[in-house]
Amino acid sequence: MQHRAAVILALAFLGGAIYPIAFAPFEIWPLALASLVLLFFASEQVFERAFLLRLLVPFAFAVSMYSVGTSWVHSSFLAVGGISNTISTWVTVLFVLANAVVFTAIIFIFQELWARRPRFIRTAENSYTLEWKPSRELGGYSVLGTALGWVVFEFQNNLLESDIAFPWLQAGYAFIDTWLAGLATIGGVTLVSFFVLVTAMALYRIRRIRLITMALAVFPWLLGIVLLNVPWTQPVEEKEIALVQSNFSIIEKTSGSGPALSLRTNSRLSLEAEGVDFVIWPEGALHIVVNQELIDALYSLAIRVDASLITGVLSQTIVRGEEDPFLHNAAVGVSKHGREYQEYQKKKMAPFGEQIPFETVLKPIIQWLNLPINRIGPGIGRQNNMVLEGVTVGMTICYEIAFPSYVAIRSRDADFLVTISEDAWFGNSIGPAQHMQIARMRSVETGRYLARATTKGISGIVDPKGKLIATMPVDEQGVVRGTIRTMEGETWFVRYVAGVYAWVWGVIAVLGGGVLSAFGGVLGLMFMRRVFGGDSETDDDVEDLEQEEIFDEATEGDEDPDDDW
Repeated sequence: MQHRAAVILALAFLGGAIYPIAFAPFEIWPLALASLVLLFFASEQVFERAFLLRLLVPFAFAVSMYSVGTSWVHSSFLAVGGISNTISTWVTVLFVLANAVVFTAIIFIFQELWARRPRFIRTAENSYTLEWKPSRELGGYSVLGTALGWVVFEFQNNLLESDIAFPWLQAGYAFIDTWLAGLATIGGVTLVSFFVLVTAMALYRIRRIRLITMALAVFPWLLGIVLLNVPWTQPVEEKEIALVQSNFSIIEKTSGSGPALSLRTNSRLSLEAEGVDFVIWPEGALHIVVNQELIDALYSLAIRVDASLITGVLSQTIVRGEEDPFLHNAAVGVSKHGREYQEYQKKKMAPFGEQIPFETVLKPIIQWLNLPINRIGPGIGRQNNMVLEGVTVGMTICYEIAFPSYVAIRSRDADFLVTISEDAWFGNSIGPAQHMQIARMRSVETGRYLARATTKGISGIVDPKGKLIATMPVDEQGVVRGTIRTMEGETWFVRYVAGVYAWVWGVIAVLGGGVLSAFGGVLGLMFMRRVFGGDSETDDDVEDLEQEEIFDEATEGDEDPDDDW
């Protein structure tokens, strides 16, 4: 029996390990389906087993998934400098475990709700105990519970602005180059993920599934290609853009004469981009707090290049009552026709890179370990899009591109999207390719061109269908040039879905809490009635009940939970 449990856990671990290979840079998307099938199989095999084993299956899957899929977290800590390999490894382990715990908790709750049922067991006269027993006729629904839990896990990561929100490795991203990607125009990446799970469930039940259910699993794929070709947005005019990739490391551009050298290098590369309308530098291209002298220099460069210029900088806000200014990760835009500049301050902070999750608990530990702490805070107040030369730019910085609703709302009055990033954090890992894949999905969701400038790659231009039309790989210095079209109009996702995400989640939370409370109340009333209400069974009643349970157990094997499929 222990050997069988070990095999099941090994299969769950294997499923988690192959899951990230479905994503960039490998992009073998069928492996995502194979991975999910392994998770479904392992979950169904243990739904009648011990509590700990039922917990360990999703936990093993998640630990393996995050260990492989976010291995770049280790590189990102080393890129900071001043952090030893040992400490970086331990912090990465804690990061993986934290995400695995959240994943496991949500999956486990949904599995329990769908594949088990409560039952009062009489232990003595007027004494009962409540058991949450597995129901064999509901066993097949442990798969459905796993799938629904997965979607809820992704949904809360996309929506919640919490310290633990980490919207990475979501199933839908692996399918950016398939027909399913078209569903993002009406429901975002979460809807794509939902139908990835539906497809995986259909494959898992392929031998016993009903024809109508198989048709329902195939239909989203056909619908996706139709939605990809719906003209949600319309082109207005062409614009030439240039993305500068300076190929500086974080230490090179932040220490000593690094900021001045970065300014000279980015300026030199920009002068090579003649005849463009926009020149875009990466996040943190200038590790300098924005000031008038810097703006004058950028304005002079914009005149020489004959283009509007956008670059990543630092910004600060003086807060009354605070001793030090509030520092921001920001971008400024300068037009060739005026010295005034426009500023955008990053709102969504990257965990550990810019904010300390659960700061009250972790900050003393980080200080004790003598780790470098960024004093970067989120943008204060409403952050408007930039308007340069009559063109509205939907601006985001780095980690923000991973939040579908946030980008969609910013796209409503935008002619095209710009995201700048410092992917040197990832080192020579799979991180930059994953980050670009996420950005590509934002183009599909919003129906707009997207320009992505990074320091060390991957920089590129994406069309409204999520296709890369120009790019520069990692660790190269140069300029990416391309033609985009400003767009007008909105996808269904932007117009009707993105704006109500928070409202919908609030309703779900309230209703879910209400249902669980009512469920608990009913169980409590049943218990009180049996114990104190004089409605206890007689010995004959108990004997009849036991006979009925024996009959149920004898006939349960004849029932196929898959018949409901």
